[in-house]
Amino acid sequence: MSSRSFYIVEDDHANATILRMKLELHEQTIAGESDNYEDALVQILKTPVDVILMDIHLNGPKTGVDLAQTLRNHNIFTPIIFTTAASDHWLIENLLREIKHLEPCSCVHKPISFTALNQEIQLLIR
Repeated sequence: MSSRSFYIVEDDHANATILRMKLELHEQTIAGESDNYEDALVQILKTPVDVILMDIHLNGPKTGVDLAQTLRNHNIFTPIIFTTAASDHWLIENLLREIKHLEPCSCVHKPISFTALNQEIQLLIR
């Protein structure tokens, strides 16, 4: 994968660290990292990136889906790859319906493999 800049929105510090390390190992740039809606919104509006990695559940009352909708309302159409630990088929189907209008976007399951992440990036950034 060619070098891209990423913004990580993840409420679990350990998951964020693992994700950052995987990306840096593959010579990707981490432009920033937040664990909640408010901080992420401010930083993403200030810092253009190639891809946003967004956990569905964030610290605080708002979700990653809420943040994605707000970004789209601000005409930020950066590709978003949602991350989730959910394994229930029904929950995943509902999530996919909920995010469909936020394109370009996709969803990957935790723990995230770099191969799966790279495949999603290639599909979103053509």
